Amino acid sequence: MRISNIFLVICLIFITILFFVSPYLLKSPDLEDRGVFIGKVIKEPDKRSSNTKLTIKTDQERILVTVASYPEYNYGDILEIKGELQEPMVFDDFNYKNYLAKDGIHFVMYYPQVKVLENKKSLYGLIFKIKNKVRERIERIMPFPEVSILEAITLGYKQGLSDDLKEKLNVVGVRHIVAISGMHIPVPLLQDYSMLR
Repeated sequence: MRISNIFLVICLIFITILFFVSPYLLKSPDLEDRGVFIGKVIKEPDKRSSNTKLTIKTDQERILVTVASYPEYNYGDILEIKGELQEPMVFDDFNYKNYLAKDGIHFVMYYPQVKVLENKKSLYGLIFKIKNKVRERIERIMPFPEVSILEAITLGYKQGLSDDLKEKLNVVGVRHIVAISGMHIPVPLLQDYSMLR
């Protein structure tokens, strides 16, 4: 055999081996095989009507974990989590996998066993607690749907906005007021101040 033919055969064997072996080398065996890991809650818990979503950071990955509404978990908590890791689903009309990937999240887990190992105190955690207390007070004194609009504008809490209310805000062209940003507060204040002068 000529040297070029031998080289070609060796390359084909190498490519074939790489094709079959690389998926096992690229996956994260600690996470996928074990299903038990320790991680930290790195974002404010996203409390929904029927569950709470926690963004957990481990040594290797970020994982979106869906848990029951109670018990409550807080920003900074160190948790031991045991369950089945899954890749986010891709729906016909929505690519949930890509949506989470933009935040560095490649795995999800639904209703695992959770054990709190440590409650870490932090400034962010204190701010989130104060924010939740304010939200609870607002909900006691204001009716729906006005309360959900106020929470979205002042606290950035949009979970209370129903699809029907969002659609109505779209129709009248004021949906942008519930997308909290630094422009919503200073601009009106500056306008009011200039009118007073």
